[in-house]
Amino acid sequence: MILSRITTAIRTQNWFAVAIEFVIVVSGVLLAFQVSSWSAKAGQRAYVRDALTRMLGELIGLSEVRANSVASRAERLAYLLEARPIVMGVVDADALTREQCVAIAVSDNGSGGVPDGLPSLDELMTSGAMESIQSANLRQSAMELYAKRGVVRTYAQQSVHEVVNLPIAFPDAVQLLLIPEPDEADDGWDVSASCDLAAMQASPAFQAALLQNIATYRGHVDYAYGFIDDAIATVREDLEEELGLSAEPAP
Repeated sequence: MILSRITTAIRTQNWFAVAIEFVIVVSGVLLAFQVSSWSAKAGQRAYVRDALTRMLGELIGLSEVRANSVASRAERLAYLLEARPIVMGVVDADALTREQCVAIAVSDNGSGGVPDGLPSLDELMTSGAMESIQSANLRQSAMELYAKRGVVRTYAQQSVHEVVNLPIAFPDAVQLLLIPEPDEADDGWDVSASCDLAAMQASPAFQAALLQNIATYRGHVDYAYGFIDDAIATVREDLEEELGLSAEPAP
């Protein structure tokens, strides 16, 4: 229809009509592009909000899992720190407590990976949709969490090779045992340990290995958990504000 009118206008040399029709065509094309752009941006905003809503749920669940996990590790670290001066012979004691002995026996288990899965954060980063987040604070804190998590994962993988399985390396000093435990849900047995304090104090190699295990375990608690937990808390705060879920200020 428009093409027919333009053809007729050209034949009759009605240049004003040609200009009008040309403006109409160009305006229509531009409007179509603009509507398409608006639609794409609206779809992107809806996708990002959905991803952010999912990420908030993931953050809440992950925080709970990490809190439970780090609590048991912090307790074990406390027993290790109590046992350290006793094994090194700078604090007198007749024997280690059962909790201290077990903590020493499994002190190599404190390294390795930690709960840190956030599928929605990975999705936003790999899709490039992070730039569509309106809040600059949330963009920055989310990208910092993503980067810190990568650093901690590398650290956790390396720390596995820095610890010593003490019952295997020093069986005369510490041994793992099984003891009856009626309340144990799996099979009625629990892991315990037997420690020879005199053998520990007489072995500089054992003491050096224990100190290394304790340092790695401490770093695991403080860094692999504490470092990331702070970043998670910041992202969660920024995310709740972005989604309009922040608590209203008191009047």
